[in-house]
Amino acid sequence: MIAPMTFPLDAEVLVTTIGKVGRVVSAGRGGRYRVLVGGIEVACREEELQAPSPAAVRRQARRPVPVTRSEARQDRASDAERARLGSIDLHGATVEEALRAVEERLDAAILAGLDHLDVIHGIGTGKIRHALDRFLRGIGAVRHFELTRDNPGVTRVYF
Repeated sequence: MIAPMTFPLDAEVLVTTIGKVGRVVSAGRGGRYRVLVGGIEVACREEELQAPSPAAVRRQARRPVPVTRSEARQDRASDAERARLGSIDLHGATVEEALRAVEERLDAAILAGLDHLDVIHGIGTGKIRHALDRFLRGIGAVRHFELTRDNPGVTRVYF
């Protein structure tokens, strides 16, 4: 028997990892959701969602749309949040876990107004790095990605 969805389609939800209100556009297996936040679809786990307070919905509705990209970045996330969202460490993850984590972190980083994400995959066998390369080539928001000069175990992704 399939457990009922906690959040139905079209429900307004607060994405706690980025502090933004969005609308559920799809629900998948294992408590995974796709949420539309400010025109961008974000992959979320159920534990990252909650019902928004009426004040949060009003606050977001009143917020003016930033005019420039730099204004948007300043408006979206605190310095501490930007630092946390600016990198992800994949050591110990399987390829599937790594790609899922990268997708979620890319969504959060873009919504926070960052211009890049450092993906720490290590050197090892190269399975995660090769899968990451294939994955990133299929993401429209990704402008460019490259191994960092200082550490070939880190891929920097620009959007």
